[in-house]
Amino acid sequence: KELEIMDVNPMSKVSLVPKPNGRTRFLSVDEIKKFLAACRKHSDMIYLFALIAVSTGARYSEILTLKIENIDFNNSQIFYLDTKNKEHRGVFIENFILQLLQEYITNRSINSGCIFLNKKKTKLAYIRGILQQIIKDTGLADFHIHDIRHTTASYIAMNGGSLLDIAEILGHKSLVMARRYSHLTQKHTAGVLSRAVSKMLANLPD
Repeated sequence: KELEIMDVNPMSKVSLVPKPNGRTRFLSVDEIKKFLAACRKHSDMIYLFALIAVSTGARYSEILTLKIENIDFNNSQIFYLDTKNKEHRGVFIENFILQLLQEYITNRSINSGCIFLNKKKTKLAYIRGILQQIIKDTGLADFHIHDIRHTTASYIAMNGGSLLDIAEILGHKSLVMARRYSHLTQKHTAGVLSRAVSKMLANLPD
């Protein structure tokens, strides 16, 4: 285009292969309880990791590399820096999880840096393998670690969150990825539209 060698792009009439919708498997409330109970039984580290994953919808790598410096205990926020999309984002975290985080950090005498370290505190802990084994042992069929992220997004959608909310919380760069949850937001959007239309047409003559 810049060199003006060709008048027409030879690929202009070639259709793009549609991208797959992606996985949308998410845990039921009972499955979440079962999963978290198994994580709690294993260790405080695995339980805390799982709680953060379920409650923030963060990627595995984002949680694993979480540092004390990126936790705002006063304002109930966790900050994920330099994420997959090369962006930073802050996510709300429940107070009881923050309390568990504080206890965990204190008990392990972690003063700075990453919090999910191995026993020798020389490198990041290998949590993926443990979670995979827990998923297998608890009988969560067709469920992968990344599906924890889908679980969070699905419950946001089912509880009135918009696609924009999902994209912002999970760190999607665009709404394209969030659209896989659009069917779960239909009830909410139907109510929003219904209320708007009711107001617009309230004074129409009979």
